[in-house]
Amino acid sequence: MTIRVLHLIDTLDSGGAEHVAVNLANELALGDYQISLCATRRTGSLQALLSSSVDFLCLNRKSRFDLPALLRLSKFVKKQQVQIIHAHSSSLFIAVLLKLLIPQTKVIWHDHFGASALQERSPILYKAFARHSDGIIAVNQSLVKWAENTLNINPKKVWYLPNFVQQQHAQPVANLPGEPGFRLVCVANLRPEKDHLTLIRAMKIVIESEPRAHLILVGANNIPGIKEKIDSEILGLSLIKKITWMGQRDDVQNILASCTIGVLSSASEGLPLALLEYGVAGLPVVVTKVGECAEVLDHGNTGTLVSPHSPQDLANGILFYLQNPEAGKEVGNKFQKRVKTNYSAEAVLQQLEIIYHQVLNRNEE
Repeated sequence: MTIRVLHLIDTLDSGGAEHVAVNLANELALGDYQISLCATRRTGSLQALLSSSVDFLCLNRKSRFDLPALLRLSKFVKKQQVQIIHAHSSSLFIAVLLKLLIPQTKVIWHDHFGASALQERSPILYKAFARHSDGIIAVNQSLVKWAENTLNINPKKVWYLPNFVQQQHAQPVANLPGEPGFRLVCVANLRPEKDHLTLIRAMKIVIESEPRAHLILVGANNIPGIKEKIDSEILGLSLIKKITWMGQRDDVQNILASCTIGVLSSASEGLPLALLEYGVAGLPVVVTKVGECAEVLDHGNTGTLVSPHSPQDLANGILFYLQNPEAGKEVGNKFQKRVKTNYSAEAVLQQLEIIYHQVLNRNEE
C-alpha cells in the first residue's frame, strides 16, 4: 500500500536539517511512497538536488502563523491525500496547525537541534505544540531525553534516528589550495555554534609545528557579522596564506577527496552531516565531543574526540594525523566502514519505515 508523506522544512538553503529533508524525500520516493516536500518560507540551492519524483511546493509564508499560507498548504495536503506530515525543525508549528484543520493526518516532528538550541527554545511553547504531534524523531540522545523529560512526551512516541549521507562518486578537485597530504577541511556554515574561532586558533598552533598545513573552510555565510569576526581572527594571527574560505559548494565530496583530515570545532551539534561526509570520504577526523559525535565515532575508536573550546586539544589531534599519515589512513578506513554500516540510507530508512507504520497503526490514546 502506498503511503503518502509530506516533508515540511522552512527553507531549502544549504544546511544540515535541509539536507536531511531532501535526502529523505529522494530516498523514500524510490519506494512505496508518494512523497511531497514543502519549503514553507522560501526555496534555496538544495531544490536542485530534489528528485523529479518528489512533488514540490514553496509556500512563501511571511510569519509563523500566516493564515493564508496555512490555507494554501491545507488545500495541497487534501489534494495529495497526505497521511503523514513529517515536520523538520521549527516547521512543527505549521504542521500542528495543519493537523487542527485536517485531524486525520499524522504529524511526526523531526528535531535536528543541537544542545545550545535547547537553552534558547521555550519549553512552554514547544510543549504546547509537541503534545499534538503523533511522534518525535530526534537526531541525538540529548534530544530524546529533552522530549521525554521536558516536554513530557510518552517514550513510546519518541525515537532516535541518526542522519545519513548518500553515497556519491567523488573526483578530486584540481588546483585546490594547499599541498596534498597537508590539507585540513572543515565543512560547516558560518554560525556561532560551529565555533570557527577555536579552529583558527588551533590552526595557529598547528602551523608552528607543521608549516605546510592548510585549512579549507566550506560553508555558507548567512549570518551578518560572523565572517567579519573570522576574517579578523585570521588576519590577527597572520594566517591569511594558510586558510581558504571556499563558501557554499555543491561539490563537497569532491573537495573531501582532495583533503587529508576532516575537522569540526563545534560548541554544539545534533548529528552533523559533515561528519558523516568525512566518513564516506575515508578521512581521519578530529572533532569536538558534542551532540552525537562521540556515538558516530564509536566513542573515539574511529576518530579523535576533543573538548570544545580548546584550540590546543584540537591542534594536538590534527598534528597527530599530519605526523602519522599511516595511522590516519587506518583510522579513516575504519570510520568509512562504520559510516557505511550504520549511517547508510538503507539502514536509516528501515528504521524510519518502522516509525511510519507505528504511527499509522497506533490507536488514538
